[in-house]
Amino acid sequence: VIQQIKESRVAKQKKSKDYYWLSKYDIMGMADEEFVVFRKKHIDEPTIRIIPMEKYFGILKAVHKTDGHDGRLKMCEYFKNKFYIPKRR
Repeated sequence: VIQQIKESRVAKQKKSKDYYWLSKYDIMGMADEEFVVFRKKHIDEPTIRIIPMEKYFGILKAVHKTDGHDGRLKMCEYFKNKFYIPKRR
């Protein structure tokens, strides 16, 4: 997906799929890692990172440890505002 977004950005003659990718998603990077986020419509919207299912449990464990072992509701609220996990088809 990251490669598709990069190719869509530099395409001289954009196709409808390029406009689709660029209107929905963006790429961000931190600490030598790039990841996909939903494109913001307004500057004050939160940045929501799209994470693959394979990385879900690692992130869940890290957030649980850094949040002071808060309960399920706080974890769900944190994830809802920061991450999106696509469902498998």
